[in-house]
Amino acid sequence: MTSYFDINTILSEEERVTAEFVIEAKGLGYLDPARDASVEPDVKPGSKLDLPYWMIQPLNKRNWVEFQFPKIYGRYFRESLRANSDPQANNVNDVCF
Repeated sequence: MTSYFDINTILSEEERVTAEFVIEAKGLGYLDPARDASVEPDVKPGSKLDLPYWMIQPLNKRNWVEFQFPKIYGRYFRESLRANSDPQANNVNDVCF
């Protein structure tokens, strides 16, 4: 279990990842800083947004988005993050290998 004040946990949760929406997300237009949410309140399918990893997790579980982890993470680590619903259980030694 990690500490609430653990800097590595805080930074990993704030890591921005590009997500592509596969559905029309009603009312989520405010997530795109380049869009005026009052004019375009919905996110169209195919829209790509850079979102924090903590936000992508629930969207991905609902099959609303597809995403790729940054290449800085090693292949094994990316695959284990994708398969594991609790990313805190991954071995940090696998991050860059």
